[in-house]
Amino acid sequence: MLLALPGDQVAIHYQMRLDDERLIRSTYSGDPLRFVVGSDGNQFANLVLGMREGQFRNFTIPAHDMFDNMATGSVTLTVKLVSIVRPSFDATSGQPGGISFA
Repeated sequence: MLLALPGDQVAIHYQMRLDDERLIRSTYSGDPLRFVVGSDGNQFANLVLGMREGQFRNFTIPAHDMFDNMATGSVTLTVKLVSIVRPSFDATSGQPGGISFA
């Protein structure tokens, strides 16, 4: 099984709960969240690094890191890594997917 590495396209399901266990966000009733591991601007981008497909992991994050500087307490994320798609690499061009950058 693949491990999630920087540059991989991943899909996750997650639940986000406050300190009092209230569910405030979940993707389980819809489509998974998709993003590139290690991409800037995505709060999940580095959390899944090293996870395997099908693996669950829990994270506790200060609320001010998830929302704004005025938020207090913490947020618990339960993340399931649904899929990993690794970009192909073209040995001829030395670029992902055979794309050449001049």
